Order: sequence, then C-alpha cells, then structure tokens
Amino acid sequence: MSDITAHVWKDYVIRWERQKEVVLFDEVQALLCRAVCEWSGVPLKEGEVRLRAKDFGAMVDAFGGVGWRWWRGRLARIRAEKWIGSIIENIRKGKMQTDKGTAAHVIAFHRELDGTFLDQKVAAVELINILRPTVAIATYITFCALALQQYPQYRDKLKSGAANLTEPFVQEVRRFYPFAPMVGAQVRKQFTWRNYTIKEGMLVLLDLYGTNHDPRQWQNPEEFNPERFVNWNGTPFNFIPQGGDIISPVTDVRESG
Repeated sequence: MSDITAHVWKDYVIRWERQKEVVLFDEVQALLCRAVCEWSGVPLKEGEVRLRAKDFGAMVDAFGGVGWRWWRGRLARIRAEKWIGSIIENIRKGKMQTDKGTAAHVIAFHRELDGTFLDQKVAAVELINILRPTVAIATYITFCALALQQYPQYRDKLKSGAANLTEPFVQEVRRFYPFAPMVGAQVRKQFTWRNYTIKEGMLVLLDLYGTNHDPRQWQNPEEFNPERFVNWNGTPFNFIPQGGDIISPVTDVRESG
C-alpha cells in the first residue's frame, strides 16, 4: 500500500506542478482513493475517481454533523454501498476479476460458519470500511502540510532524517490538530462514574481537543513540539487522536457518528 501510494503521489506531484493552484485536501483525497482501490482490488475508472473520493470524504465529514452535512454523508454512503455492492456481486459471478489475497477478493468470497457467503450488503460495508478510513487520512496529511508551513524549522530536519523525527512529528500533528473537536454518544444503560450518575438516553461528549491539550497530561500543550514523542511512554488514555479508546466505564455508550 505504501509503495502504491508513493507511486500515485509522484504522478500527482507532476500534475500539480502544471497547475496554478492546488487544493491539497481535495487532491490528497483523490490520490488516496486511487491508491487504496488499486491495493484492495477495487476497479476504479478514471472518470469516477473524484466522485468516489468525495463520497468517502463526505461520509467521514458527516461524523457528528447535523442537517445537510449529515444528509450529504448519508447519501454518499448509499451511493458507495450500491457501487461496492455491485462489485461484490460481479466478483462472485466471475464478471469481474480481482487478484486473490486482495481485500475485495477476500471479502467477496468469505464464508460464514454455515458455509454461505456474507450478505452482499454486509460485504460491501466491510470493504467500504477499508476504503473510507484510508481516504480519511487526507485530513491528517493536510494537517501535516499545515504544520510544515506554520513550523518551517522542521522541514529540513524531516528531509535529513535527523533525530528520527518522522514518527514523533506525525504523532504531534495528531495531538495538536485533533481530527474532530469532540465525539458524541448516547447512553444506552445508566451507570455511575466517579460518583456521577450518567442516565440512560443522556448525550455525552468526549472532548478530544481538551484531552490532547490537557496541561495535566502534556507539558506546554499549546506548543507544537514533536520532540515530546521521541521517548514518549504514554497510553491511549492520554492521547486520543481520533476519539479512539473511550475510558472503560463508558462501554455502554453508543457512538452517535
């Protein structure tokens, strides 16, 4: 996947050099969509790259959204499920060839314990669950570009490979620029946490930005400092880049996104 992405990226760079203006976020969504489809064995026509990339992006953008923003993501999901569902069907019928071992082939021919194939819609959703999150990385790539613009002292350091800063830089981008400000959930079952009763049906919010900028967890949290991750020994509980691990007492909470 890394090799394919690097190859596609180089093709896009050549294209960008001929353009007067480049909207990096849109471009990276498209190139990641192209790369992950190639890697996963999903055929993608040249004329539909932008459409599919925008649909995957809209599905991610609807996360926590309301109104038209939510509906745009919902409509994008419907289109994506129809598109990938037809691909699953054509692979099973032999009308479309895909290499063994690719995500599309593995999911299309996966069998349940009773020997039957996965339901077509379920298979489509499982394949989308590989494609969509990959395209979502466009957000962090754009944040990386922003960080390099705002903190240019790290450009030469990263180019030279000095101090092995690549991974710490990426981690600091994920901390400093959270994927979303917060995530919401609706409580399924009443429980008590730290002497506070959280009732069924209550809306609860997990503050991603606050967690990633909490001075009790991070020294000088408003400072962009990749070096903090060079010898970092933290856990997912003090670094929540995408709303990942919600603390264990909240396991009965359902994500609203």
